[in-house]
Amino acid sequence: MPSIPSLGAYASTKAALTLITLTARAELAADHIRVGTIYPGMMATDMHRHLLPASTVQPVVVAWEAGGNLPAGAPLRESPEAVAGEILEAVQQEGAEHYTEGFLKLAAWMREPPSTHD
Repeated sequence: MPSIPSLGAYASTKAALTLITLTARAELAADHIRVGTIYPGMMATDMHRHLLPASTVQPVVVAWEAGGNLPAGAPLRESPEAVAGEILEAVQQEGAEHYTEGFLKLAAWMREPPSTHD
């Protein structure tokens, strides 16, 4: 999973939610209750405007917050409609975990050396 500096508490709660979800999946399987986790990428909503402090992760966050120009190679934010379609697909597949295309692109981009993000 990608990590972004200054978001330790946010990332920790996401990790905890994943473990709770996967545990619930195992515990509830005998009762035929299906539980899964969806990992979206950066969403095209205003959530990030106040979530990510621009002073700590320039220049990517500033561009994502403002909907401006992203650094070369940075993945675009995913529309809620696109993610909803992937959630429907994931529910139909009944998998434990589903990574959206946007998440996979973000994770790959975050693994690149910072010098390639300019």
